[in-house]
Amino acid sequence: MLTPEATSHPDGAARALPGLAVPLAVDEILDRLGTASRRGRLPGFVPAPPGGALFRVAAFGNPVDGNLDARPRPVDGGTHLDFTLGIPRRLSVVLAAALAVTVWPGVYFMDQMMIQFLPGVRGWLPTWWWYLPVSILPIPWIWRSIMARARSTALQSAREMMDTLAGELGADIV
Repeated sequence: MLTPEATSHPDGAARALPGLAVPLAVDEILDRLGTASRRGRLPGFVPAPPGGALFRVAAFGNPVDGNLDARPRPVDGGTHLDFTLGIPRRLSVVLAAALAVTVWPGVYFMDQMMIQFLPGVRGWLPTWWWYLPVSILPIPWIWRSIMARARSTALQSAREMMDTLAGELGADIV
């Protein structure tokens, strides 16, 4: 889970997620955001999600979406919202399983292509002997690239969502 203090970024630099200084009480924040959600201006809004957050909104990523959770902190004259950005582990596991499951069917298709286009190579070396290492070894790098892109795009979406939240609540980004 990405924390507000040090949000990872693909270029290796630590980027902070700003907070919101809201001049409203917690109940009024939820009322305003609920109204904005019903009007279609706040995608993925969930009041009081599991995990102790005040609310959750969607942070769109590519190929995996993230969740932007807000935790309230009372201050004089209102509420300060601290944000955390997370990529749901369940979606990451499904994506990893899809990467792993697609390796073996490739052996069959490659074998069929070799029979059709390179008939003289048939029987020289079983296809799976060379195909499995060639297709399995790059998976960690592919996975790392996919997750870096998902975090980067979710972080950009989270910052845009925070601008939308600030506008809905009349808050200042701090």
